[in-house]
Order: sequence, then C-alpha cells, then structure tokens
Amino acid sequence: MQLEVAFGILGQTTMRMHGRLSTEWGSLKLQQLLATLLVKPKVRMGVNTLADWVWSTDERTPTDAPATLRTYAGRINKAIRDADAPAKLHTIDGTLHIDVERETIDYFAFESLLRSAQEHRKEHDHDTACAILGTALDLWRGQPLAVLKSQRAADWRYSAIQHTWLPANQLLLGELIALERFETALRKLDELQREHRTDIGLVRRRLYILRELDRTDEMGDYHIKTRKALLDEDPTAAEDLRKYYNTLLSEPEPRRSATRTTPGARGAAERLALVPLPRRPADPVTRNRPSSLLPAFAPQGPSLLPPGVTDFVGHQDLLTTLDELARTEDGRFRPGVVVLDGLAGIGKTALALRWAHQQYGQLVDTALYVDLHGFDGGHPAEAGDVIDELLDALGVPISRLPTRARKQAKLREIFAGRRALIVLDNAANSAHVLPLMFPLAPSLVVVTSRKSLTALASRHGARHCSVTRLNDVHAARVLSSRIGARAENEQNSLARLTALCGGLPLALQVVARHIESRHGAALTEFADELQDQNRLLDIGDDGDDPPTSIRAALSITYRALPTDAQALFRVIGLSPAPELTLPAAVALSGNSTRKTQHFLDVLVSTHFLTSRGKSGHYHLHDLLRAFSRELTEGAEHSDIRAEAERRLLSFYLHTSYAADRLLFPFRIPVPMLPAVPHAPALDFTIAAEAKAWLLRERANISAVVRWAAPRGYHDYAWRIPHNLYGLYRRHGMYEELRDLYEISATSTQAVEGGLDHEGGTRSDLGFIHLALGDQEAALREFHLCSAIAQQTRNTMGIAISLSHLGKYERQAGNLDAAADLHRRALHHATATGSPGAKSAALHELASTSQARGQHSEALSLYRHALRLREQIDHSHGQAESLTEIAAILAEQKQYDQARQHGLRALEIIESINDVEVGPRACEVMATINYALGDRQATIGYARQAARLATRSHNAPIEANAFHILSRALKDLGRLAAAEEGWLHAKAIYADLNNHAKAERVRQDLATLRTAPRPAIPTKPSMTT
Repeated sequence: MQLEVAFGILGQTTMRMHGRLSTEWGSLKLQQLLATLLVKPKVRMGVNTLADWVWSTDERTPTDAPATLRTYAGRINKAIRDADAPAKLHTIDGTLHIDVERETIDYFAFESLLRSAQEHRKEHDHDTACAILGTALDLWRGQPLAVLKSQRAADWRYSAIQHTWLPANQLLLGELIALERFETALRKLDELQREHRTDIGLVRRRLYILRELDRTDEMGDYHIKTRKALLDEDPTAAEDLRKYYNTLLSEPEPRRSATRTTPGARGAAERLALVPLPRRPADPVTRNRPSSLLPAFAPQGPSLLPPGVTDFVGHQDLLTTLDELARTEDGRFRPGVVVLDGLAGIGKTALALRWAHQQYGQLVDTALYVDLHGFDGGHPAEAGDVIDELLDALGVPISRLPTRARKQAKLREIFAGRRALIVLDNAANSAHVLPLMFPLAPSLVVVTSRKSLTALASRHGARHCSVTRLNDVHAARVLSSRIGARAENEQNSLARLTALCGGLPLALQVVARHIESRHGAALTEFADELQDQNRLLDIGDDGDDPPTSIRAALSITYRALPTDAQALFRVIGLSPAPELTLPAAVALSGNSTRKTQHFLDVLVSTHFLTSRGKSGHYHLHDLLRAFSRELTEGAEHSDIRAEAERRLLSFYLHTSYAADRLLFPFRIPVPMLPAVPHAPALDFTIAAEAKAWLLRERANISAVVRWAAPRGYHDYAWRIPHNLYGLYRRHGMYEELRDLYEISATSTQAVEGGLDHEGGTRSDLGFIHLALGDQEAALREFHLCSAIAQQTRNTMGIAISLSHLGKYERQAGNLDAAADLHRRALHHATATGSPGAKSAALHELASTSQARGQHSEALSLYRHALRLREQIDHSHGQAESLTEIAAILAEQKQYDQARQHGLRALEIIESINDVEVGPRACEVMATINYALGDRQATIGYARQAARLATRSHNAPIEANAFHILSRALKDLGRLAAAEEGWLHAKAIYADLNNHAKAERVRQDLATLRTAPRPAIPTKPSMTT
C-alpha cells in the first residue's frame, strides 16, 4: 500500500498540515535540521555530522551545537505533534534520528514509484510505466534540499539529481518512444534541454525523434545549429555529432509498428536507453566533452587493461579531474604524467582502471597496464622488466633489441605515433618510475602509489590527484550491491557498517565478503561484531596467500616508512583526541618541533594522516588509529607508551593552565604538577590567543579528560577541568562543564591529599548544577564541599561553600537564611586576604539585600565589590556588579544613571563575550529603555536577553525578557506577538513555581481582550 506523503525534501522542507504539504510550520533552521534527518530516516546522526549538514561554511556554527540541536529537535517535535504527522524525533546518546516510514517522505516515495515503473517496463506495460513516472516526477517541486546550503547537502543534491531524477526522465523518454508518443517525448526534451542545451546525449535523442517523425528538414537545421555551437565548446563532440547524424541518414526510413508494444517499438526504446545520461551541467569540462555513441576513432593498438570493478561507485569529481588533466584546452590528447595517490585500500587502482576503460576508443587508441609491485610485499618490478613487458604487449620481438637503450628508443618510437595510455600501478616511490619517463614520454602515464611522489612532480611536471574516502551514500551503495536484500531490510545496521568502514573501499569489500560468508545472520550481528576496530582489521585474513586483510595492506606501507616516521605513527595512535595538532604530536614523540613536523609530513605523504587544511592540524582514520595502537600493545612497549601518554597529558594541563591564568588571573588557580620532561607547553601573550586555543581544542581536551581517568591518570583528570571553568562559564557551556567536573570530582578521591581538591571541585560543580537549574544536585554538592571545608579547616573553602549555600537559599526564597550565610561567607573571605574572594562575597550579600528590598544597602555593597574588582581587573565581576547597580538605580527611577551603568556593563560583556552576565544585563537595559519610553530599544534588548538566557539555561531571565518584550510589543499594537511572548513567559514561570509572576502575566494577557486592534490598511489606489 502506497503511504501518503507527509514530508517533503524535493524542494522546500514541507510537512503535511491540515491536509496539504506546507512550508509554514517552522523557522529556516528547523526546516534545515528536519531536511537533514529526513535524508536518512531512522538513522542516528551525531552532532558533528548534523552541524556539517545544517551550517554551511559561510555560517558560524553555534558555540554549543549539541544544546542548539536539542532545542531545535524539541521545536520540530512540537510542530510534528501539532500537525499530527506520523513521525517523532529521538535523542539517544548524543545523536538525533527521526522515526518515520521512508515512503512518507517524497524522495523515498519517488524511488518506490521509479522501481514500480521499471517493473512495468520489464512487462512491456509502457502505458502504466509512463503514468507512474509522471506521478513520480510531479513530486519534484524544485531543487532537492533547497533550504540547505552546506557542502554535504550540495553533494547529496547532485547525487539525487544524477542518480534518481535524470534516470527517471531518461526512462520516461524511452517509454514515450516505445509508445511512439514522439511529440510528447519532444516536449519533454524541450524541458530537459533548457538546462542541458548542448548535452550530446539529449541532442542525439532529439535528432532520433525528429527522424522518426519524418521532420528531416528540421532535423538538418537542428544538427547544423547545434554542431556550430559545439565547434566553439568541444570540436571532438561536434565531430561525433556529425558522424551520428550521417549514421541516422544512412539507415532505412522508420516504419511505424502496428501496435505500440512490438519488438520494433521496444527496440527504439532500448537503443535510446544506451545513450549516456546527461552529465553535471555546472561542470564545463564534462558538459563540453560528453561521451559518444560512436567511437571518435578506430583504436590502433591493444587494450591490455585488467577488468574494471563492475559495481564501481563514487569519485565522479576525480574522474572529471582526470578528464581535464588528459586533455588540452581545445580537447585534444595531452601526453604527460598523472599521479593518483592515496591510502592503502582507498581504491586507486579501481579508479585508474575505471577511467582508463572509459578513455580507450575515445581519447586513446592504446591502453596498457603494468603492476609495479611496490607495496605488495614482493620484489618491486625493475624498469628493464617493465619495458620488456610493454614491448611484448605491443608485439615487438625483444630478441631484436639487444640493449636497453635500443628497447627504450623503440618503445618511445612506437608511442610517438599513438595516443597511448599507460597505467603504472602500485609504485613504491618516485625513484621506482623515474627510469621509465624517457621511453614513455609521448604517452599519457597514470601512476598509482601510496606516496605523493613529489619528486616526479618536480622533475617531470606530474599532475596530482589524491583519492579520498567514499562518502556515506556511495559507501552504502558498495555494501548494498554486494549483500543484496539484507541491506534494504536493515537500513540502520547498513548505516552502522558503512560508518565503521569509514569510506575505505578495501574495508567495504572485506566486510561484504565477511557478510556473504554467513547467509543467515542479520546485519546487526555484524555491526556489533565489527564495532571492535581490531576485529575489523582481522577479517579478510583467512589463510589464503597473500592475505587480503586491512591489516596486511597497512603493514606493507608501515614497513616502508623511515624508522623515525614509524616511531611517530606508533605513538600518535595513543591520543584519544579526535584531531591531532603539531604540539600534541611533539608531546607524544618527545622530539623537537622541526623533527616532528618533518615526519608528520612523511605520514601525510603516505596517507597515514590527513591534513585538516589548517596548518598543523591532522586527522587519523579510525582504522589507522586501531592499527597504530596494535603496534604498541605489547609489554615491551609499556614504558614508551606510558611516557608518551604522560607527555600528552602534561601538554594539555600546562597549556590550558597558561590560557586560564591569562584570561582569569583573579581566580584561585588549580595546584599544578611539574611539567613532564620533553613535553611542550604553549604560552600566550594576549587573551584572544588563549581564548581561541581553549575553544579550538575543546573537543580534544574533553576527549583527553574522559580518557585519562579510566587509565589511572587521576592527577591530570581532576585538574584539567578547572582550567576550563572560567571560559566555559562565560560561554554558557554548562552541560559539558558538568560532565567534565563529575569526572574531576571522582578523580580527586584517587589522588594524595585529595580532600581539599574534592571540596573545591564539588563547590564549582554545585554552582554548575545551579546554573543548569538542577537545584537538588546543587544543594547536594554544596553540603559536601561545606563539610569537606570544615573538616580540613580551609578558610577559602568555607567562604565559597557558605556563599554558594546562601545563593541556593536566595533562589529558594529563604532570604533571611541567605543573608546570614552570606555575612558568614564575607567574614571568612575577608580573612583569606583575597580581594577576589571578598568582592564575590560582597556581591552575593548585595544580591540578597536587593531581593529583600534593601536597595540602599545593596547599592553600597555592589559599589564596594565594584571597586575591589576594578583594582584586580576582574572584567566579569565588574560587568556583574555594574549590571546590578544599573538595576537598582532603575528601581530608584534614576534612569539616566542606570542606563550609563548598563552600557558600561555591556561594553565589558561584549569585549569578553560573557554569556553568563549578558542575559541579565540585556534584561536590565530592556527595563530601563521601557521606562524611558523607547519601545524599539526595549524590544531589541529583550530579544537579546531571551536568546542569551536560552543559551545559558537561565530560565528566570528568559521569562522576564519575554514579559517585558511583550509589553513593548503590545504598546506598538503588535498584539499577536505580545500574546505569544506572554504565553511563553507564563509557561516558564509555571515551571519555576513562580506563581506571583505567572499571575502578573495572566493579568497582562487579560488586557489584550480590551486592547484596540490595529486597523488593516486598505490597498493603495492606483490613481494619483
């Protein structure tokens, strides 16, 4: 049964609402996220993957992408519930996926209809096939994923057009021809040729149909006009078109069949089906030089190429690049050298052979292949042997050429008269192929290697292509083509297996063989089994010789590395960080920066590492990481392994400490460990550098902390999070900070003298819980740190714990108890002699006095705190105190002074990007501007306050911001927007059990019933 389409991605992102597909259900970002999830229904997508889809390179990814995506997911779920659509978004282990039937999405409904049409075509039911194809193509409302501008979306869009939309149109043309509905086919061609005007395949179709319609005059005019256009763009294509036109003219006149399903009619459709699909229109090279029905010339020499891969997919961009490199600007054969390099098992040979087979009989008249055996564990082929092999392939008696010089000259002479393509596969290095350059000079030589062969480029101008991993779509197609129906029935498991293979064709092949060997097993069993990367390295080694496992392929490349490069590769796999940086590599190796950089370059050149594009940033494929770790697993490597790990931890600890000290010098620093010998530590001269490093290394530092504790490096695991506290708070990254601090608190219990450390850690952790609104967890941590401080008689710890408990009581509404706790905290803070601690205690006591309505006392305390914070250059603290001074001055109706203090606070907040104080400052400024009568400024500040409060999980300020925003909107007559804002504020106040403020909002909402509605403007007259 065909399901009703409920979601659309073939155009704008639509959802079925009130019986029709609508785009008016959510904001642009919600539509972008839903479109991304609908591309892979029921497949979990991680934060990084979603961010790559949703945010283009021109957009700034949110600082806290996980929180942003969760917020969007909640809003999408609400829209789905409101629309009663058959789907739901789920968040599991940090991933998102949409639970929806595939055929309720227009793209997959289209695919289903296309399959149905193909079945009817096989049964020669062309009428039904045409009707189904018309219905299917009507689902395309515009460019697929029209709301998404990212590279991932562009790649998917191109693939969808090339592999689904164009084939459907080609099939429809074939069916129309089979039905002898030539006029309809011609109209369809008119549509397609608006964007593919000189596509040679479509041009030939038009010529064929015009001949079938006996419109030979029009056929001739069209041929002349199109050939003239092609002569400027691609003379070769123009000549091919002339030959095809003459072939049509030389064939007998068409005879109409008595019935439309005769073999003659089907033959026409089948002949048309052989015409190549239109190429990508945006690519001038492939557009100007399409493939031909007839060969451009008769081959002179042999094609001694091995068979190509029958299920080859992907790498269309590289095939296009090879096309460009093999031709001059005017499309003629260009001799030279092209290097295809890439990791072992990445598909270099398959790509080279795929392209070579395409060129034989088109661009080249001779195609030869030689395996140089550079990386198969045997003896690499010598240049003399290669020359003998090529001469023998060309039918030259080698016995007539007694010297090597004569052989080289003969080979060069033969190739000088041909357009020859030579594939030299599996070269060990540049030296391996340099002796062959003279005899092969007249030819086009394609060399594949696991190394970059830079010497070949510098000496012989070799052009270069790196073969990259397959994307998820193509990788899944490789597996699907091998394992059949199980892939279609278990899409989630297929996606897991694809991800585990990481786009590596060799991995996909061995996994497919492994699955084929166990016919009855479900794919989920294989996905669970191969979750262990070491197991994935194992499969393929079944005792056959030579072994075909991934490990065997990688081992050959590894053994060919210089000794120092091998040593570096062994230790970089120890890092748990998702990205490797140059300083981290220096730490792992214990070598100088210069030496480490050199051998990183060696690993990049052999594709054991991938450069990220940013200088000094690298990525290690998961399979290579597993292989690297295997090399250091033995007991004989334990000391080297431990030393490298400690150097890495020392690097992250001391560098994060240096950044934190520069950014937050007023904070009490974490007690430090001495630096490990030969471990680097970055130093920062300006705050911007320190901040940039901490944010850039965020994912790496998080991974290192999570890895350190289970491995027993507790001295590092508890310290590193403390160096992140200040900046992460400032940027509102509380959830990540909470997770790291929970690790820190556990690790303090495993180190010597850990009680003091645990008290300080739990104090910070309690504050983090409080910021996240988890008051129960916050109170638990505050009591623990208070008990620890009392037990250890730590004056600073006592002051901080009392202050935190006071803040908790204030938020709970127990103002007298809060005031008492804050006074005691101030007493202990003063005893420490720390102006930072004392200013913090003064500020908290002032906040409690403010909450009690004691504005004069609060103002005096805030000003005292501000003076201390100015003395120690505590920017965050200054902004915090200035904001509250502005709030009190506004309460006292001193609006001009209040505004000046608020602007000073915002200036500091903007300079340090303080998300923690920012929401409150914007809320205060909204209140001040409302009192001053500036409604537009009120709206601007209130909206910013709401945005920042949502980001920093500050629900009270979010509600206050919507409350004041709605008042300003109502005053401007924007009643619907005011109602929406007040309802939102009311819901938040209800969740916070703040019944008094919820009642005020209810009263404000009641005023809307009597508010005058704005007049609807009439349509302006057209007369003057």
